Amino acid sequence: MRAPLVVGLLLLGPATVRAEPCAPRAVLTGDAAAIERVGAALVKLGVVLAPGTRACPAAAATVELAGEGGIAVAVRGSGQRSEGRVVSDAGVAATWIDAWVRDDLDVATWAPPPIEAGFVAPPAGPAPGASPPRDTPVAGMPSPALLDRVGFSAAYVQAWSDDDTTWSGGALAGCMRVGAACIGGRVRAMWQPDRAANLSAVGRSEVAALATASLRIPAGNTVFSPELGLGVGRFTTRRVEGTCVPPNTMPPPCADPTDPMCQMNPGDPNTCLPDASGMLDPSTGAKLLVGDDFENVTYTPRIALSLRVSVPLFSRVWLDGLASYEGMPLAHGGAFRPEQVPAGTSAESVSLPGEPSAAWLLGVGLRLGAP
Repeated sequence: MRAPLVVGLLLLGPATVRAEPCAPRAVLTGDAAAIERVGAALVKLGVVLAPGTRACPAAAATVELAGEGGIAVAVRGSGQRSEGRVVSDAGVAATWIDAWVRDDLDVATWAPPPIEAGFVAPPAGPAPGASPPRDTPVAGMPSPALLDRVGFSAAYVQAWSDDDTTWSGGALAGCMRVGAACIGGRVRAMWQPDRAANLSAVGRSEVAALATASLRIPAGNTVFSPELGLGVGRFTTRRVEGTCVPPNTMPPPCADPTDPMCQMNPGDPNTCLPDASGMLDPSTGAKLLVGDDFENVTYTPRIALSLRVSVPLFSRVWLDGLASYEGMPLAHGGAFRPEQVPAGTSAESVSLPGEPSAAWLLGVGLRLGAP
């Protein structure tokens, strides 16, 4: 009777050991930084970071950094089940992986099935912390959202140039994140209202295109981005012709109105006289008619030093502020003198102002996507 009892105890012993519950296990792959954060959170939840066995399965999870502190997670459990999603932080990612691990343990068989002849154990899973090649897509891993990598903005811009004039306009910009930098470009158009210039009037406008590179510096929810811009600008200066005819170009008035050969000067309403200061009468808004149809276009290099400040409004929508100093080397700083001068005037009195060589700009607008 003792021999059968001993044999029975020996057979029951290993089964009892195998029936003990398994500790939750997980194997992480992906970004080293993401693995470190999520792994630390899993350990706090009681999950062992080790490959599984037939008796104690392990969930395989791939974790990648995504967006503003987010984590992209793809989990593969038993039965080839898999699912991927992007969560807000490492703690949420660990909680989700822990739920998968414990679900696998609930459906797993505590004791392994009998080993049949000719059975070959499957190869062990990847070692903890091993990362797949970055150019190899991971099954079930959602690709990062496009708007987490690129950003577009539209802004209203006001400028003050070094010739004591103001400008108004708008700008469109876009860039793509490369690490902490954002590489892209900006296109801007600005103009001035027509204004008096000596005895004439001038209208000016400019268009600029710049390649930009900015450095992203988060500070809480706000992002500061110092930016360098290099490009070219197109500056247009044109004369705004008036209707005011210089008086000495009109026929003299008749001395004797009864003389049939005399032509009366009815007093053309477009005729005007400069006042004592050399400017036309501001009450009439009259401008001298020069008649040269002057327009000048120049192309000059531009260099801009800027600071962008992005404040979040909604998901991937930002309030964008811009402060910039822009230099315009090789600008035509001298006055534009006419080739023809109306009778009774001088070249200086009908010259148009030159171009500014620098300006301060302030802008505000909306940004969609990456700051």
